[in-house]
Amino acid sequence: MEDKQMKKKIALTLTIGFTLLGLIISGFYFFQHELNRHLDLVSVPVSTSTLPPRHTITVQDLTWIDVPSAYLQADLLLNEAELVGCWTRLEGIIPRGSFFYEEMIERPEEMTDFSVTTLKEGQAVFPLAVSMDEISGQLMKPGQQVDLYVYGQWPDGQEMMDCLLRGVRVLELQNRYGERIDQAEDALPSTVLLAVDQAYLSSLSIAEKKGRIELYLTADSYNQAECILEEESQVLSWLKEKR
Repeated sequence: MEDKQMKKKIALTLTIGFTLLGLIISGFYFFQHELNRHLDLVSVPVSTSTLPPRHTITVQDLTWIDVPSAYLQADLLLNEAELVGCWTRLEGIIPRGSFFYEEMIERPEEMTDFSVTTLKEGQAVFPLAVSMDEISGQLMKPGQQVDLYVYGQWPDGQEMMDCLLRGVRVLELQNRYGERIDQAEDALPSTVLLAVDQAYLSSLSIAEKKGRIELYLTADSYNQAECILEEESQVLSWLKEKR
């Protein structure tokens, strides 16, 4: 008799215990569900590593965490499309694990020094002053390649003009205020920024002072790698002549 009562007590205790455990588990999941519902968690990108100035943001730079929507600020960037392809600002870094805010990044079309970021290894920017007459009829655009000619005179007064560099890439066209003409009201080009090998900067500077540099879109402009020196050009001999 006592054994039966003991078994009943044990069974009742186990039943109550499992019931309480079930209620606790159910309560936990219900609490978690309600908490998530009230907090309204939002998936937000953060940086996977410390990003230096003038770094191009890629998918590999992003990881995602859930954050309560109540903590989100108006200038916080939430979408991958808003970040990939953008650049970190010149004046700061983005620490590892940091959120991405609007003031931390620049889009290519907004960057005043964007042309510098497109240079290849060993290249430099060569600014060339131009007039409408010089490029009239030539629809130059960033990314195009042009052939660079030099005009000058020999010491005896004989004129000389020859190609010095082929396949020179146009980085940017600026107006007289230094603004990119595709973003400015004044769309008259005053300066063309060219991507040239650093080794040729000195020769180009001398050529510009001694004579005149002219740019032409030719059939050969795209037939070779960028910024190819014409080794047989008369310009090379002319540059060595005293003024």
